[in-house]
This record gives sequence, structure tokens and C-alpha cells, in this order.
Amino acid sequence: MLLLCGPKHCGKTSAALALQGILGGDFVDIDALIEEREGISPRCLYRRGRGLFQEAEARAVSAIAARAKEAGGMLIAAAGGGLIDNEPAMDAVVKDGSVMIVYLEVSASTAWCRIEEAAKNGGGLPAFLDTENPEAAHAALHERRAAAYKQRAFITIEAEGKTPRQVAALIVAQIAARISAQAAAPGLPFYRNGLRFSCRRCSFCCRTGPGFVFLSGDDLAGISKELDMPHDEFIQVYCRWIDWDDDARLSLKEKTSLDCIFWQDGCSIYDARPVQCRTYPFWEAMLDSEETWLSATEECPGAGSGDVVSGEYIEACLELDRSTRILTKKDLEHEWRIQVTE
Repeated sequence: MLLLCGPKHCGKTSAALALQGILGGDFVDIDALIEEREGISPRCLYRRGRGLFQEAEARAVSAIAARAKEAGGMLIAAAGGGLIDNEPAMDAVVKDGSVMIVYLEVSASTAWCRIEEAAKNGGGLPAFLDTENPEAAHAALHERRAAAYKQRAFITIEAEGKTPRQVAALIVAQIAARISAQAAAPGLPFYRNGLRFSCRRCSFCCRTGPGFVFLSGDDLAGISKELDMPHDEFIQVYCRWIDWDDDARLSLKEKTSLDCIFWQDGCSIYDARPVQCRTYPFWEAMLDSEETWLSATEECPGAGSGDVVSGEYIEACLELDRSTRILTKKDLEHEWRIQVTE
């Protein structure tokens, strides 16, 4: 069970829903469960008495932990901001060794601005801020709770300025890294336990933006065979030259729309597509760090979702990419005996 905690309006619910989209399983909002079980909103219950609210919160947390234990599988829960101050509820969490607390961190000023905005929209300030100086009271409470949450959390995620999908992707990556670090030797790559990816055939990597699709000798031979064309004719019709260092590299052409030359409501040479396309998105540039992978998940709908691709397969893609020799003009003229024309 993953329990997302953090200050009010830090994005726990939206991040939890994004996380559910990646991992699957069930999602439970603890405040919503309290209202369902008690017949009154948590805010109203708190105003009747802090003790009443905390008792209801502890019962809800215990019920969720028991549900997760009995059902098995993935359960993601989002807690109220004050859970850390509810010892019975926290004890229920600690008793279940399978619960991982994920703390979403935002600055006190950001949290306060969001609370003020919600208050202006009709919600009013929460009862725990009914003081002479609500902002100062909030700042002190935020600092104390943040320190306490970080002590209890399995991982802490910097959530400020990130979309729910980015936060969710970071949670998945950091949990995997943390678990692996506990069980494996240091120095292994963050993707060693695999990453989630499922090609959606969405055409993101084939269309609408400028780019290069460099070809190797095997790519040239394979695509030419697929099209039943001589190598030199294929180069003339479908390829272009890209200046690179002291030579020029062979790349597929782009249409005026910037779509790949072989995009026709799908890749028309999918079974013979180049190594560069076959290994996407498992390129060194995208796996340099968890942050670069996170950026990839924001751009590619299939990255960060779907089934887990093994670390062995990812490493094989990287090795294939490293060992692939991109064709240059010199190669074609001297090794392939193909006369290059512009």
C-alpha cells in the first residue's frame, strides 16, 4: 500500500490518481472515506472536536490498511494533511509493514497561497488555522509537520512545480531505486529493476517535430529488402545527408509536415524499422538519470505506463544502440561501393 501524505493542497489526490494510472490497483481518499463512514465532512467533524475527527481518521486508516492486507495487490491512499499529528492513525500505518509513506513536499509559502485561494473560493480557512495570525500559525505548523513526515516517510518527493504525472513517475522511480538500493550493491543503474513502457503507436516519435533517424548498414539492407529496392535507389528516394563532425550521416527524409517519410497512418516499414526506432525510448540520453527519464515520460505517452520492461531488455537496447554504426558518405563510397549524389 502506498500512502501519500503532505500539507493541505500539495496535490496528493491528483498525484495518487496519476499513480493509479501507472500502477493500476485501487485508490482511496481518506477524507472522502471519513465522510462516507461518518456522514459528515472532515472539516465539519473537526469543528465539532479535534478528538472526534482524529478518532474517525484512525478508524478509516485502520480499515484501509486491513483492506489492503486482505485484498493484496496495489492500493493507493491519499491522507489529510494532519495525519502525522494523529498518533493512533500513524500507529495503524506503522503496524502494517507493507505500507509505504510517500511525502509530497511543497514550500510553506506555496501551501499557504493554495489555502488562501481555496478560502476565497468559498471554503473558508480550515479550523486549525482559526488564530489571530493564520499565516504565521500555518508556517510554524508546516515546518513542524514537514520534519515529522520526512522522518516517517519511505521516500520524499519534491512536488512543487511538477504535474501530477511527473510526481507519479518520480514516485515509481524513487521507490524502485530505494528498494533496489536496500537489496543490491551500490552503483547499479536506476532502471535495473525495469521501467514501464508500452508503445501506444501514438506517432509522437514519428511526426510533427524535426529530427533525425540515422541508419546503420543493417537498417539500409533491411529496409531496402522490405521495399524490394536497390540500395542506391532507396538512398536517393528516401534518405538525406546530415552534416556531422567531419563527414555526413545517412538519415531518413522528412515530409514537409515534418512527419517521417514512412509515416502513413502508422509506420509503413514497422517490421523493418531502424535500430534507432526499435530501441526508443531506451536511449542513453533518456536514461542518463531519473530526471531525464521523467522528462521522457512527459513527452511519450507510452513511457512510464503499461507493463514493466526488464532491466536486462533495457540494457540490451542500450548496448545495441552503442554498438550500432551509423552510415556515413565515406562508408557508402568506400565499403558499399555506392556513388553518393546529393
